[in-house]
Order: sequence, then structure tokens, then C-alpha cells
Amino acid sequence: MFNKEYPEAKAELNADIIRRAIDFDYISWPRRIRKYVQGRDVLDVGCGTGVHSIGYIVVGVKSYTGVDPFIRLDKDRAKNLRTRQWEEGFGWTPREVMEHFKRVELIPGKFEDIESTRSFDVAVLHNVTEHLMRIDEVMEGIASKLRADGRILFNHHNFYCWNGHHQIPKTIDQIDPNDPEQEKYVDWGHIRFTPPEGHYFRRGLNKIKLDELKDIVERCYEIEVWNEIPSSEKIGGSRLTDNIVARFPELTRRDLAIHNVFCVAARK
Repeated sequence: MFNKEYPEAKAELNADIIRRAIDFDYISWPRRIRKYVQGRDVLDVGCGTGVHSIGYIVVGVKSYTGVDPFIRLDKDRAKNLRTRQWEEGFGWTPREVMEHFKRVELIPGKFEDIESTRSFDVAVLHNVTEHLMRIDEVMEGIASKLRADGRILFNHHNFYCWNGHHQIPKTIDQIDPNDPEQEKYVDWGHIRFTPPEGHYFRRGLNKIKLDELKDIVERCYEIEVWNEIPSSEKIGGSRLTDNIVARFPELTRRDLAIHNVFCVAARK
């Protein structure tokens, strides 16, 4: 239905691979943003193992280019987004995915490794912005690869929300009061936690605040959608109290309550 413009789609759309992508929940995000990407050349910055590419093909992109330094072209392991299990066998390697879906290109590297002459209609970042240590440079660099009417689209997981630490517990039902490791992070404890050298907090999370992120985006883009989604009860929203807010005078209740931001912005 979404691929009527592509005669090759019938041969491309391998039902077994698509079914596996559904099992791993790699179709939901492309479906959510279909109106922005269908019929367009898409650049996916920080695409992980590249499995999201299957969802983008299903929703009818013109082409998909995914780039990530951690892509292993001949390894079939992927994170199962439904079960949150890392390194689960997907059944097809990124190279085999490219062989089945000719509109897909997966590049092990950074967006700077893409040929300077190439340009795209849409750049997407799915839960990537919170990991970018030079986020201002990346935003500017992505803008340079967008066409005149191009857009950037991203989902940002806020470090200052209940599970912004990216560690266990990520949901309320995972809380173990007898786990000393969890005690470092649970109920916004991660904000005051001082990580040792080499800890994930130092190398993997930029701790950017919501307004700081918005200011950086506005330097290169005109924001069209800025949707701040609060944490649900399952992911700690109901655990935010006045006492917890008072512990962080440098932050607002909004900083602590918002789980993620969905943004769409046009290149200036």
C-alpha cells in the first residue's frame, strides 16, 4: 500500500524478514513518522544495527541510508526493542538486509563519513540526541546534508526524567529495593550520582537539558513540532513529589517530569 511507486517492492518485501522486524518492534517508529518519510530520501543518524531500515522500506521511503559506528555488517545480532534484550539473534545480517532491500544502504561509521556530495530530504535520529557529545556540531553537520526544503526529525530521551539514566530499573516493575546498584539511580538519584572514570554516564550520555537542546536546534532549524511527553506511571511519572523537586533547585519540575521530546524542524 505504501510502496505503489516502486515496482521492485513486491520482490523486495520479504515476508519472513518483515515478520521478524515486527517481532523485534522495528516497524512502530517508522509507522509513527510515515507522513514525514514516505517517498523521501532518508538519512538515519545513529541507526544502531540497521534493523529499523526494514520498517522504513515498509512505509515506502524512496531510499534509506543508515549510519552508525557500531554496525557490524556480517553479524546478525540486534537489540529486541519489545523484550529489551540486547544482542539477540535477528536471523539476517545488515549485509543480507541490504541484499534483500535494494533501497537500503548501511554505513559503519559517522555521518561525516557520508560523501559530501550527497543530500537527503529527511534526517532522523531515534533516541540518539542524548548520546551525542558534540551535539551542536552534529546538528550543524546534518543541516549541511539536507536539501533546501529538508527536515530533521528526532525523538530525545531526557536524562533528567525518572529513567533517563538508561540503567535498570527502566520501569517501576523492575525496582529491586535490595539491589545496591539500583539505589544509585532510582527516583532521580542518577542526577546526583558521581560516576567513576569509564562509567557509561561519562562516555554515553551528554546530560543536555530540554531548553539547551531546543536552543541548539533553533540555530540551524525552524522548529515545526516540539512535543514534550511526560513520563507515564509505568516509567516513574507518579513518583515525582514536591520533595524530589526541591532536591534539584537548578532544575524545573518540567525538566524532571518530561520523558521524551518529539521534534520536527525545517532547515533554515
